Amino acid sequence: MSNMQNTTLIATGIVASLPLIPVGHYLCFGWPVRKLQIVSRLSNQSIGYYRMAFCPESEFVDNVGFSKDYDRRYGRPLFLVPMLLLAITLFAFSYYCVSWVLSHDWAGAQEGTAKIAILSLAGAYMWITYDLIFRARQNDIVTSDVNRATLRLLISLPFGFAISAFSGVVTGSTVTLSTGALAFFVGAFPTDTVLKFMRRTAAIPLKLDADTSEDGVQQLKKIDGITVPIAERFIDEGVKTVAQLAYADPVALSIRSGMDFSFVLICCSRAMVKMYFDDDQMKIVQKYGLRSGLEIKTLNDLLLGYDELRDQAAAKGEPEPAPTSSQAAAQRQLLAFANAVTLDTDSTRFVLDQIAEDPYTRFVWWMWPDMPGLADLPDEPEATETPSPVVAAELTQ
Repeated sequence: MSNMQNTTLIATGIVASLPLIPVGHYLCFGWPVRKLQIVSRLSNQSIGYYRMAFCPESEFVDNVGFSKDYDRRYGRPLFLVPMLLLAITLFAFSYYCVSWVLSHDWAGAQEGTAKIAILSLAGAYMWITYDLIFRARQNDIVTSDVNRATLRLLISLPFGFAISAFSGVVTGSTVTLSTGALAFFVGAFPTDTVLKFMRRTAAIPLKLDADTSEDGVQQLKKIDGITVPIAERFIDEGVKTVAQLAYADPVALSIRSGMDFSFVLICCSRAMVKMYFDDDQMKIVQKYGLRSGLEIKTLNDLLLGYDELRDQAAAKGEPEPAPTSSQAAAQRQLLAFANAVTLDTDSTRFVLDQIAEDPYTRFVWWMWPDMPGLADLPDEPEATETPSPVVAAELTQ
C-alpha cells in the first residue's frame, strides 16, 4: 500500500473511532453502574408490587430473577447491532471525506457536490460526537441514542444538499455565509431542531400544517421538576400526557430515557397527583407539601390510622379516642387543605385516598421505606400494605 493509502486509513480510523469511544466507555463502566442503581433499590417485596403493576406475565419473583430479566430486556448485547451500524457508517463516510480532502486542494476547490457533502457530514459528526460524550458523562446512553447518531449521519447528506439551495445571507446580519459553511453550521444543530426546520420550511410552499404540536411539552411542564428538555426526553419515549407519565413503567422509562431512576419515580408520582387537580389547585397542593403520592400516602395513612382506632372504639361502645399529635396534625391539615382547594372534606378525603391507594403509588412507596411520618404507623409495613394473595404467594416462594 502507498503512503497515501496508509495515511488515509489511519486518519479514517481515528475519525471513525472518536464517537465510538464514549459509547464503549459507557458499556464497560457506566452500564453496570446504572443496573446496580436500579436493581439494588428493589427489595423482593417491591419487586412483587412492580410485577403486579407493570409486567404481570413476567416470571421473576425476587431480586435475582429481576436482575436476569433486566439483562434480557436492557442488556449490553442489545447495543451490538446499533454499534455495528454506527461503526460502518462512520468508517464509510470518514474514508470518503478523508480521501477527498487529501487528494484535492481544499482551499482552492469550488463549492461543488463533494465539498457541500463533506461539510454537512462534518457538522453532523461534530454534533453526534459531542452528544455521545455528553451522554457518557451523564451515564445515560441508550440504544436509541446510537441509532439516532447513525440516522443523523445519513440525513446530513440530503439535508446539506437541500440547504445549499437557500440564501447564504443570515437574516438581520451583514455576515455572508457560503453554502458549504451554512451546511456545516446547520449540521451542528441537534437532530430534533433540524427535523423541525425541515418540516416548517417545507410547509410554506406545500401549504401544509407543520405545527410540531407542543401540547405534550406544555402538559408535562406543569409537573413540578420537569423542564422543556426533560419533557422532550419523555415525549421521545412515547410519554406525551400527564396520565401516560403517571402510569408509565418507571424502570423501562428510566432505561429508555437515560434519566436517573429516583428522578423518574418521583416524576411519575407527581404526575399521579396532577391527574386529580387543576393548575390552580396544584399551587395549593404544593403549598401544603403534597407534591407526590408519597406525601399524600403519608398523610392518608395517619388519617386511616385514627379512623381504625375510632371504629374499634365504636364497636366496643367506648368513647371516641383522642388522636395522637401526628394524627391530630393530619386532621388539621386535611381540613385546611380541603378549604384551600374549595372542596368539602369528604370529597378531598376521597381524592387523597384514591391517590394513596393506587397500585402505582404503593410501588413507589415501597421504594422509600423511611418516609417521614412512618414512625406513627405500625412497625411492620405489611400491617398496612398487604400484598394481594398472588403476590404474597410469589414473595414467599
